[in-house]
Amino acid sequence: MSENNHDMENEPPQEPIIGLPEEDLTFTSSGKKLFLPSDQKVSSSAKILAALLFISAISGFANGIDYTQPEKGIVRPHEWVWSMGMSAPNGTATLSGIITLADGTPAVNHTVVVVMDPSTSSAQYSWLAETSTDSKGYFILENLDPGMVSFEVNASDNVTKGMQHRLLLTPPSAMFEPIGFTYLEIAMPSEEEHLAVWEKSGSSYWVDYSEEEMDFPLLDPGAIGTYVMMGFMFIGLAVLAGFFAILAFRSGSVGQIRISAALSFFTVGFYYSACCFALLALALSFALPKRIT
Repeated sequence: MSENNHDMENEPPQEPIIGLPEEDLTFTSSGKKLFLPSDQKVSSSAKILAALLFISAISGFANGIDYTQPEKGIVRPHEWVWSMGMSAPNGTATLSGIITLADGTPAVNHTVVVVMDPSTSSAQYSWLAETSTDSKGYFILENLDPGMVSFEVNASDNVTKGMQHRLLLTPPSAMFEPIGFTYLEIAMPSEEEHLAVWEKSGSSYWVDYSEEEMDFPLLDPGAIGTYVMMGFMFIGLAVLAGFFAILAFRSGSVGQIRISAALSFFTVGFYYSACCFALLALALSFALPKRIT
C-alpha cells in the first residue's frame, strides 16, 4: 500500500483538460454537425442580403425624416390626404371650426360656403354646402365629399366682402372611424387687406388666398400631426431593421435577415423602395444554407 502511494507521489501532475475534444462533433441521429462560433463562416450570400437590407433600412430612415418635415419633404401630407380622399366614399367628410375677425372677436352670422374646387372639376362653380356661424363664430358642415374644395366666407353685412381658401377635407380612416373630420380655426382678412383688393378691382372686397395655396392648401392640423407621427414610427422601425441587418452581416443568421426584412418592409422607403428590397431579401433568404448554431 505504501509503494503504491509512493509511485503516485512521483508521477508528474496531470494538466486539466481545457476546451472540447478535437474530433468532429456530429449528431449520430441526424448526421448534422455542430459548428463552434470560432469555426463558423458567414456565407457571402448572407452578407449580400444583409447589406441590401441595411440599404433598405437607410431608405426607410430617410423616408421617416421626410415625413417629419411636412412642408419641406418630397412626400407631403397633402398628397397623402389627397390620395386617401380619391378612394373614400362620398358624403363621409365633416367640416367644422371657428371663424374670427381680424381683431380676434367671433365672426358672428358669417356665411360659410363649400364649393367644388375649380382646379379639380370641369365645372366652374359647383355648390356643395352652406351654413352660418353662430354667436361664437362656430360652424359645422356634414355629409361632404372628401378631397379638394373651395372654402368661402362672406361677411354678414356685405356679400362682396369675404375670403376664399383652398381646403383639403380629411377622408375617413377605415380602421378607426367612418367619418373624416376637418377642424379649422381661421381669421377673416384685415380691413387693410380688403381695401387693397378694392383698390385693384374697384368692385369687390373679396380676398382670394387660393392661388397662393396651390401647393399647400389648408389642412386639418390633426392630419398633419398623424403624418408626423408616422414619420417617427418609420424612423424607429428603420433603426431596428438596420441593427438586425448588421447582426446578420456578422453572423449570417437567416432568422436575423428575415427579422430585418420584415421591419424594413414597414418603413416603406421612398416610393416603396424599402418594400421592394425587403421582399427581395426575404425571398432570397430561403435559398441560404441552413446551419445548427
